[in-house]
Amino acid sequence: MKKTNPPDVLNTSIGVVDGDSYELEIVGASVKSITFKDDHETRNSDKVFLKCETDERDWELQISEALVLTQSGQTKSQGLWVQLDKNKQIYPHSTLGKLLSYHKAKTVNDLVGSTVIGYRNEKGYVVLTTYDVDKHGSK
Repeated sequence: MKKTNPPDVLNTSIGVVDGDSYELEIVGASVKSITFKDDHETRNSDKVFLKCETDERDWELQISEALVLTQSGQTKSQGLWVQLDKNKQIYPHSTLGKLLSYHKAKTVNDLVGSTVIGYRNEKGYVVLTTYDVDKHGSK
């Protein structure tokens, strides 16, 4: 029987179940104006898009949503809409504000260059999170 060298377990990182979570690097950020039309009006809202890459797969993703915990403890995927407070700063209770707080960033540009974990939302899209998924789950 041929003996194989075991991996260097002390320096081997934990793996992920395919489709469960993805280690991503945020390599860029942009804001896009989205137009909404209904019967009564047309309005524009700004949304943040984070350009992410992963070594696990040859992917480049534009992520514009994050998982949030509702008051009832359920998870919900919400857009990274720009909501400003009266001082023209990102509203801290918005999804974008929660994302920045969770990742200890003061601005969106502070996220660029950081490594984060992406999860699949209820529709199958990869999103970021605003809370500790190990504690509360992603579904």
